[in-house]
Amino acid sequence: MCGVEGSLVGEEILRLRETPLSLRLAPLRMTVFLHCLHGNRRMLWYFCRMFIRRYRTESLIAIAAAAIAACWLPIRMRFPFDDTYITFRYAANLAHGFGIVWNAGGAHTEGYTNFFLVLLLAPFSALGWDLVAVSQAIGVIAVVVSAIAIYRIVAQTSVRESQAWSQTKVCGTFAVALFLLDPFTWFNAYSGMETSLFTMWLLLSLLAFAQHRTPLAFAFATLATLTRPEGALMGMMLIAVACGSSLPTRRSLKAVATWFVLPLLLYAGWKLWYFGNLLPNSFYIKVAQAQEATFFPGRGTIRIFYEGVWYLLPFAFIAARKRWTNRVVRIAVLWCVLLSAFYLYSQLIQNEYQRFTNSIEVLLILLIGMGLAAARTSIRSKWIWGAAFVALLALHILWPLYARGGLGYIQRTDEEQNSYPRVAEVFRSIPNHGAITLAWGDAGRLPYFSGMLSIDPVGLNTNEIAHAHSADEVIGYILRSKPDLIIIPLMLPKEDTISNDTCRRVLSYGHGRIGSAYPALARAVLATTYKPIAILPQSIYDLDLLADTTSPHYRDIVNTIVPRIGHDSNFERPATCIQ
Repeated sequence: MCGVEGSLVGEEILRLRETPLSLRLAPLRMTVFLHCLHGNRRMLWYFCRMFIRRYRTESLIAIAAAAIAACWLPIRMRFPFDDTYITFRYAANLAHGFGIVWNAGGAHTEGYTNFFLVLLLAPFSALGWDLVAVSQAIGVIAVVVSAIAIYRIVAQTSVRESQAWSQTKVCGTFAVALFLLDPFTWFNAYSGMETSLFTMWLLLSLLAFAQHRTPLAFAFATLATLTRPEGALMGMMLIAVACGSSLPTRRSLKAVATWFVLPLLLYAGWKLWYFGNLLPNSFYIKVAQAQEATFFPGRGTIRIFYEGVWYLLPFAFIAARKRWTNRVVRIAVLWCVLLSAFYLYSQLIQNEYQRFTNSIEVLLILLIGMGLAAARTSIRSKWIWGAAFVALLALHILWPLYARGGLGYIQRTDEEQNSYPRVAEVFRSIPNHGAITLAWGDAGRLPYFSGMLSIDPVGLNTNEIAHAHSADEVIGYILRSKPDLIIIPLMLPKEDTISNDTCRRVLSYGHGRIGSAYPALARAVLATTYKPIAILPQSIYDLDLLADTTSPHYRDIVNTIVPRIGHDSNFERPATCIQ
């Protein structure tokens, strides 16, 4: 018996004799299996070989993805940006028992749109792990799983339509190559944001749907919704396409209710109870307020994205035309169209690495694989196909690097060498820093690393500002809150048109209602008890640091920061006047 002594198995049988028959077989099989593996290491190697043989292509894709990911490791710190640390602050507060809040002991706040990632990071924050490394590892794992999902969707759906398995494997592998060799795939994986994780849930939902595993498809759609609110669109499209293909059965309705509708109803009820609102603060900033300012605020972002992926669109059109009866194709096309339409109404703040439209790009790549698999039967020449594959792959590598700014993201060091962590370290050295309140719109690195209380003038992380109806309301709230420190953005000297170099002009554009009202905020606070104490030089704009002279922390703030002027490049003398 696989090298295992019979007495061992015999003893196991005697021990289980008094157990009901239904409970005997499973433990007995597992015991025999483990004894076999323990007694014969060749058996373990045999099962490993069987697994690799069964999933040979998937294993090679995972190895290739891991190898490419390793190539990006030396520059991985160039890709996390300020919004990344907003998620980290929520995860840290949750991990330390404060709940989902922006400020410890403050109001419950939904200033994020990646609830599931906050939950994932919280245990690691409690353990004291580096959240940048953890979130990047999650992103890389998500890319590996996504690559395998792309391959299986293309290969399996094409085989069901009576196409040659070898052809579909080639087209699936080509789609994976497009995905893994796209630099924007790795920008987003190493950004520390939820983008790659969200895309992974979408692809897994499509894969399960293609395999007619309806409960699993809706479970993944629910996870996508918890990762980003737009994921609910995937669940609704699954319902629409499934109902359009055939009459819903009792089993399918039960799957929808159990794995999609009920979990999201419970989530919505919890949000109403915990936050008092169904919608996150970002909705009011990016959609409601943006609609008041301009018509289709996201049109520029969407136009730039589609100009960058123009070469993918003809192949996606081929897939839509030739394989429209395929349910996965219909869902992918609907996703690209409907999500693009939704983003037209949104002001996509901090759209680093085109992260909001990343899922659209990945589904276009998926459509390319399925379209090529369909067109392969009409063009017999292998040379034509080989030339087309090489040309498209080369274009897909070079165009994002040079035309979409990918090379600039790779070469830049401003995020890696950002001064905010060093400034935050100084802030953290102020006595009783945890009781000091800072008001500034870059609400990522400074609040996270400094440990200070924070007011977000943009409103993503401050409920009162998110629901304000005018810039005057925002300014009034800040003045009533009396933060100990306020930061006002200043134009860089080379961009300032004021002839008198003793004055600096306040930046008059930005996000939220406060974006164009920073000059009014500066005038209002300088007319009260605030005094400039230093300028924090930055690459895009300089920051005028104002301190409240009536604050109980004023003397500690001044004694910590002012002596650094002239000795620390992160602090300069304040301007004599600002306009």
